[in-house]
Amino acid sequence: MPIVLHVNKRPYQFANKVIDKKACYEKINRYRNECGCASGAIFMTIALIILAVYLTMHWKYLDLISYTLTGLLFVFICTAVGKLFGMAIAKIRLSLLYKSLIEERYLELIE
Repeated sequence: MPIVLHVNKRPYQFANKVIDKKACYEKINRYRNECGCASGAIFMTIALIILAVYLTMHWKYLDLISYTLTGLLFVFICTAVGKLFGMAIAKIRLSLLYKSLIEERYLELIE
């Protein structure tokens, strides 16, 4: 039974061409199931470094409790932005992969 992929609500299946269908299908699933955790973690790490540097450079002049809480809010927002960024990049990669597979006729429309 062929694997059916839905691209723009239209059913496609792999054509009978020489292609590593399993690797391609795994790549499609990886992009489709991307949650953005890796990019969120990168953004969070960068935000924590920025916060730590800022607090250590200005600790004499700051109200540490309010600036620390504000900094943690900054870290949370950066993490959320990173997560959304990762999910958006995965969706773009998935659509580009589908586009290239359709253009190269590795995917054919099921009539």
